Amino acid sequence: MSKNKLFRSLAVAGLLSCSMAANAAYPVIDASVLNAVNTARTDIVRMLKSINDTIQKTAKNIQDNAIQVERDSNALKAEQQRGERSLPENRCATGGVAEAVGAAGSSVVRNTRAYGGAGAYGGRNARNPLGGDRGLESRVNEAPHSQAAAAATVLETHASYCNSRDASEYPNLCRGAAALPDADVQAASLFYGAGSKRDERSYTFNARQIDAAMAYLKNANDSIPPNRLTAADARKPSGRAYLALQAGLAASTSMAYFPSELALAERTPLRGTQDVLRLLEKSSAYPSGGRGFVDANDFPDGVSRMDLLRLDVARRYENPKWYVDVSGNPDSIQKEEIFMRALALNMQFRQIEQMERIEVLLGQLVARDVNRDLKPRLQAQYQSIKVTK
Repeated sequence: MSKNKLFRSLAVAGLLSCSMAANAAYPVIDASVLNAVNTARTDIVRMLKSINDTIQKTAKNIQDNAIQVERDSNALKAEQQRGERSLPENRCATGGVAEAVGAAGSSVVRNTRAYGGAGAYGGRNARNPLGGDRGLESRVNEAPHSQAAAAATVLETHASYCNSRDASEYPNLCRGAAALPDADVQAASLFYGAGSKRDERSYTFNARQIDAAMAYLKNANDSIPPNRLTAADARKPSGRAYLALQAGLAASTSMAYFPSELALAERTPLRGTQDVLRLLEKSSAYPSGGRGFVDANDFPDGVSRMDLLRLDVARRYENPKWYVDVSGNPDSIQKEEIFMRALALNMQFRQIEQMERIEVLLGQLVARDVNRDLKPRLQAQYQSIKVTK
């Protein structure tokens, strides 16, 4: 209905009311007039109802829009809160750890070579990457010309690691009770670190702990090495045969040394990792209670690859707060699963490398047994050929 029609209806209704009021004493009955009035009234009621419906619909739309805006705002806040609680939040720290672990592989290889280096004709070329005791390093690498000299070297090294009983009983062989007693003869020096508390392990060694581990490896693998020949003896046929055997011995003992040298390299601090540790201290990659697992001040020389792995495992498995954080924030679970799968892949690859070393070592053991059995028989057969005319 147009506005003009509405105005005309209102005008008719007004005139009618005036006419009826003025002539109340004289009733007028006109069907056409009554029909016009009823039609106008119906149109007015319909128009008012339409306006009311429009107002209600508009109000409902405004209310619905307000509710939706509030929902969107709440959803945005919830998403932001989930992001703040997700593990980890600090991508710089996470990337820093990945970069450090990646660089650690090269450092471990370099340090393994530093601890190795057996000489073909005796002696070694091991060194402490952190410096350490140069006198001990010299004794570890020494190629003695006699068994007496080799024994003297062992005792000279142990003089710095005497326990209180040895120091009391053999004052001529000891420099007093040592701060790291018996560190040169205990396997704990390689795996837990010399001088660590009885209920603790050290996975990042300092210079003194590396020295002790090197002394232990020397005693465990080759405390009394074969005599080193003089230049004059080496020119003799028998001397040349001796050197050939010595070279074979060096190759075999190199494989025996290797797992121990690798274990020590895994515990050697890596330069440049202090910055990563400081990032981890502040990162939610180590949530609620994580500072108890990461303290850069504990690693003045850097952190080892073994310790990086330990930190990644310990801050989850050994951290009660981690279970609370993850269970209280389901959105973190998927992210944590991704990180743990990546860690599992890394560990699986390292297991492949370990199995490779084990297989090579087993092969060498079999070869040694075969040589021990067949070579004397071959030599005897060779001699019989020579004497046969």
